[in-house]
Order: sequence, then C-alpha cells, then structure tokens
Amino acid sequence: MSNQKYDTPRLQIPAEIERLVKVESGHNCAIKGCPEHTYLEIHHINEDRNDNRIDNLILLCDKHHKMAHAGVIDRKSLREYKKLLRISGVSNLLERFEKLESILLKSDVLPMTWPMLDNSINLILEEGILLGSRLKGTIEGNKVAEQIYMLVKTHGARMHLDSIDLLVRREDTYSRTGLTALGILYDEYFSHAKSLQLIDYFESKKLLGVAYYCALRERFPEECDYSACMKSPGFSHGGLTVQDDDSDLMLKYPNRGPSSVLDFLIVENIQGND
Repeated sequence: MSNQKYDTPRLQIPAEIERLVKVESGHNCAIKGCPEHTYLEIHHINEDRNDNRIDNLILLCDKHHKMAHAGVIDRKSLREYKKLLRISGVSNLLERFEKLESILLKSDVLPMTWPMLDNSINLILEEGILLGSRLKGTIEGNKVAEQIYMLVKTHGARMHLDSIDLLVRREDTYSRTGLTALGILYDEYFSHAKSLQLIDYFESKKLLGVAYYCALRERFPEECDYSACMKSPGFSHGGLTVQDDDSDLMLKYPNRGPSSVLDFLIVENIQGND
C-alpha cells in the first residue's frame, strides 16, 4: 500500500533556503554530537513536505533522518536541536569574525594575496548575511549585523564587487542590512565605492532602487549617509524620484537607515507623457 502522504510530488525547496539550512548546521548533521557530514538530507520537522519554511527544515544524516521518520527522534526534540543550531551558529560566527579581523590585521604586515583576502571576507560575509537574515529583529541578529558593519567600516577598501553583491543583493530584491553596510562603505571609502561602478552594476541586476541610492550618494560626495538621504526629495535618477518631504525621512531614517529612501521611491512623472 502506498503512503498517501508522499503520493503527490513535493514542492522543490528553494535553493536559497536549502543553502541556508546547510550553512546553519555547518554542513553537518544537526543532531548534537553526530560527526556525520557526508550523507546528509533535509528533513521537514512537521513532515509536511510542502512546508519549506526555514523553521521547519533541519539537516540530518541518513541514520538520524530515518530515526526522525520513525518517531525515535520526535518533533519537539528536533525543534530543540534547531534552537541549539541558532545559538551555536551565532557564537561560532562571532568567533570567526574575530579570527578574520586578526587575519586582516596581520595582512597589513605579512604579504597575503588578494584572492585569499577576498575569499576570507566573502565566506564570512556570506555566512553572516545568511544567518543574519534568519535572525531578523533578535539580539543575536543585531550582533551579527554590527559585526558586518564593523567589517565594512574597517576593511571596506578590500571589498570588491562580489563582496558588495553578497552584502546587498537578494536575487530580485535587496537586504536592508546590506544597504546600510553599503552606506558605510560610501561614508568611509567613497572613492573606492565609486570606482566599483555600482550604479551600472545594480541597474544591470534590475535593482533600480539600489542604483538610485548609489547615484544619490555619488551626486553628493561630501555628504554623510544621513545628509545625502535628506537630500533625496527632489533628486531623480533612472526615472525614479522620492515622493516625500524630509520630515518623514527624518522620522524613519533612525530605524531604517538608507532603505527609508527606497521606501518612498516612485516613478517620476515626466510632463508631456500621456
């Protein structure tokens, strides 16, 4: 007799979600103490194969996956293991930030190749951003964001286009944390940020709001992020403009940072068009 629960085709787990689940557990079985890292499968905690929320997915080895389906490891236990991953993930990531900082400081004295630095920065940026997006609005998530900001503030001149892409772009949308980090890059390393031709890059990726922000920052090179954002009403680029006065921006900027500008973007009304 077939199992009706598995008779219908399952929804594909989105690649970004699958990647996050694997990064969350360090590409290792999520059961504490299990050393298996080779034969791994993603398990749906509530056994609904169409429920691909990140909170419902956990990475298990073949043995523990079978035990979960047999009920030997129950759902409550799996959710507890999931919580442990979050706690240990933040702790390990913050430790890796410290190690990366040490490596980057040594690179000022010891000869180190750019590819090695780029790879080190990008690996921890990627993990930090993935974990940070999992922890929005939490104390742990804020700690991760602060470490990302500090990394950009201290070593932004070492970051290239691939690093900025990791920071900001989320397929067809953008990260608010990443946009704030981009603002820090413009504040601290304006010439380097401008040399990356970010306006053209984000336009090519169809992120016109981010391209607008980059154009705004480069239009007012002497201004810090806050001051530049306050000048956005009346500034237009790529057919976009801000429909707002600076009073609303002033109220929203402290919580949203530069993304507050993007929240007010509208298509510019060009006179003479029907």
